[in-house]
Amino acid sequence: MRRISDRDIECWDTWDLTDPENPTYRVYAEGADRTLETLGQRYEGPGYWWRYADGRPFIPLVVQGDPREPYLGLELADASLTVNAMWTHTKAGAFDAYYPSRHAIGLRLVGSTSNSNTGQTGTQTGPEIVHCWEHEDPERPGSLMQFGPGFDPEAMARFARAYETGLISALDLSIRIEGTGGEPAETEVRALREAAAWYYDGARGHDSLVLRRVTALCNRASEMTPGMTPFNLPEIAHNILYREEITEALASPGDESQLLVGQMTATLEVARAVGRGELDRAAGEAMVAKFMGISAEQASEMVGREMEHPDTGGADSKPDKGDGEE
Repeated sequence: MRRISDRDIECWDTWDLTDPENPTYRVYAEGADRTLETLGQRYEGPGYWWRYADGRPFIPLVVQGDPREPYLGLELADASLTVNAMWTHTKAGAFDAYYPSRHAIGLRLVGSTSNSNTGQTGTQTGPEIVHCWEHEDPERPGSLMQFGPGFDPEAMARFARAYETGLISALDLSIRIEGTGGEPAETEVRALREAAAWYYDGARGHDSLVLRRVTALCNRASEMTPGMTPFNLPEIAHNILYREEITEALASPGDESQLLVGQMTATLEVARAVGRGELDRAAGEAMVAKFMGISAEQASEMVGREMEHPDTGGADSKPDKGDGEE
């Protein structure tokens, strides 16, 4: 929905890369091209800014999974959202509606005051205060009543847990609550890991492409924003590791995966060393260029950015003084 001519109108955003030399992004509404009217400019040809550093256009969307099976794995996604919503509801009820409600019939609380803005009436209360009531009609004595809590967190928690374990069982990942107190047994933990690992390759390609396109968008936005220094982030296909892969990579000295994980922290560590005067900046930039597979200019900018924010590197980080001295 977009606001057009003081009306909320359903629109279609359309990216077209049929002709890579003249890519387009248009907004259609009510059968007409409303791009200029809604966005204030056109995104066609040279004006199409969703591009990699080499000029190749791309669509700022990434499809996960096989588009021919759009509902594959839907149960797991739906279960994740539903179970979280149920536990959020349980927590909110436990905090906000676990107490009984109390009512007075035909009675007036002595010393109560009212708020003219909200219309609420009440008085101060606490463990040391005794509340005094008086009958509104002495001929018809009033009474006090109490109703039970409006929410039963125990019942809701049991229901949420039963729903959760039922879904897990339906996915052939049963958890024996009676035998383990709700904690999965070793065989079940292994089954969970194997099931998750089955998705790694597909997720890796998806996440790597997302990261590459987000990097490209950040670079293009920094280039187009007046007064902003271009980020010049490396627009490469980063290797993605998950769960036990990260643990294995960190525990395997000399392994190729270890080097890939080390790339993520190399820039920060080099910048800290340069800031402390332990490493010549030129040498540090050369190391980053080698680790990350980027140009010397990009490495210089990356190191410079890290040195501008030394606090993110630890308490012993120091800002760059330009000549390495404090």
